Amino acid sequence: MKPLVSICCITYNHATFIRNALEGFLLQKTKFPFEVIIHDDSSTDGTERIIREYESNYPEVIFPIYQKENQYSKGIRRIFATFMLQKCTGKYVALCEGDDYWTDPYKLQKQVDFLETHPDFALCVHNVRVIDERAGNETFITKANPRMECTIADVLENRYPMPTCSTIVRTDSVRSFPPWFSVIHNGDWVLQITASQFGKVCFMNDPMATYVRHKGGISVTTSIEYQNDQLIKLFHLLNQYLHFEYKHIIDKLFARVLMNKSMVLLKKGMYSKAVECLLQAFFTSPGACVEKTVEKAHLFVTQRRDGDRSRS
Repeated sequence: MKPLVSICCITYNHATFIRNALEGFLLQKTKFPFEVIIHDDSSTDGTERIIREYESNYPEVIFPIYQKENQYSKGIRRIFATFMLQKCTGKYVALCEGDDYWTDPYKLQKQVDFLETHPDFALCVHNVRVIDERAGNETFITKANPRMECTIADVLENRYPMPTCSTIVRTDSVRSFPPWFSVIHNGDWVLQITASQFGKVCFMNDPMATYVRHKGGISVTTSIEYQNDQLIKLFHLLNQYLHFEYKHIIDKLFARVLMNKSMVLLKKGMYSKAVECLLQAFFTSPGACVEKTVEKAHLFVTQRRDGDRSRS
């Protein structure tokens, strides 16, 4: 029987975590069949051995892709689009990286039930628990009561964070990506933007997965400077890709990143470049610069106040 959902999992050197991810998939109680397509990018820590163990035990569910050479180091950033999407046979694609895991056995069923009865929605995401191994604490993606429906504008503004491990999309909505998709850094976000052009987004407040922040994660191992530069490049591309329809939103994000970049340059003593970056931010979106300045001032006052209280 053809799977209704294709679960796609990208992993590299996740030997510490991968069992949790695989068990989270197998934990799912559904009224429909699903498949697990897992891509191992030539791991060197025993991840492949663990995947082969599960492949042997669940050959009708788990379908691995084993790379002999690390594709990410060769400049291939979008593993899902390059190697996995063509193997997906399901009507829906559910995403989860190898260092995260699902915790609710009815996660897939809940999301599929919603999408099956709401054809005007292209994707569904949900709240997740965040374990920060570096800080030694646990939080949730959102503590508020978010609205049920989100639009592409909300996705662009990142009003409701959408972790990869919470995402399920209609496969047809991600069959085609912009040509630059394979080289950008923020692929998961662009995937959600691409899908949200075909329909609305459902945000479920149930925490049904765990997102792990650890020292080996991409967001930790890449510098702030690199992340800022990648975002700046992405905003230029997004404006063109969306035919400048959401320029007012993207320019606001662009200005905030430019302000962050100017602060990094200032700390490095690169004063002229910092001022140049700050002026570019102001002319791109003056309102965003004011908002960012007020936000920083509020944070500074709050930290000073909390510091004074702790000393009293």
